[in-house]
Amino acid sequence: MRKILAILTLGLILALPLQSHAEQLLANPNFEEGGFKSWAITYNPNNWTVVNSPDHRKVARCYWDGGLKQLVPITAGKNYELVGNIYVPEGGDREGWGCWFSLDWYDKDKNKIGTAWSVTPHESERGKWNNFNSDRCIAPKGAAFVCVDFGVWQNDTNTPANPIDFGNLLLKER
Repeated sequence: MRKILAILTLGLILALPLQSHAEQLLANPNFEEGGFKSWAITYNPNNWTVVNSPDHRKVARCYWDGGLKQLVPITAGKNYELVGNIYVPEGGDREGWGCWFSLDWYDKDKNKIGTAWSVTPHESERGKWNNFNSDRCIAPKGAAFVCVDFGVWQNDTNTPANPIDFGNLLLKER
């Protein structure tokens, strides 16, 4: 009898829907909704386009320098994680340019209150897709938004490797 009860209990547990901790929090995370809907182009809008990558998914492509960002409502005290991919081709000057991803915390009035995570993936292996992961970032007291921010910068005399592709973005609560 105990064995039957244990099997029935296990079956009931397995039949219950699991709560997903990987729910996407970004709107239009991979630019599949036609361009940069839900994203703010922070500078040089003519340097950005959406293209299909070799595996037929949409990616944001930056041809020189420019930035994109999206502000997402969050809950203070919870953990958040950003993952994604970047493709930096061969070429460009060795110095005087770079690319970045960052997560910044904002309060309810949309004032920046801190940086959770930042990475400069232009130093990653060139000519292939590289993954990045912020790991868990805990939203501080007073945080009401997280800003996903990424792009390419360069100073006036240097040439970045280009174009640089950003894609497969996932912002989730952990």
